[in-house]
Amino acid sequence: MKHIDGGFGSFELLDLLKGKFILRLKDNAGERTFANAEEVISAGWAVD
Repeated sequence: MKHIDGGFGSFELLDLLKGKFILRLKDNAGERTFANAEEVISAGWAVD
C-alpha cells in the first residue's frame, strides 16, 4: 500500500480473511487499524 504523503505499508492476508484491516507501516513505524476498506481509501491509501 502507498499513502498520498509517500508512506508505505502492507496488510497480512490472514488478517484480511478474518475481516481485520490492520495496516503495518514500513520500517517498523507502527500500524493503523481501519474498520473497512472504505476507511483505508478515505485515509489516503492506495494499492501500488
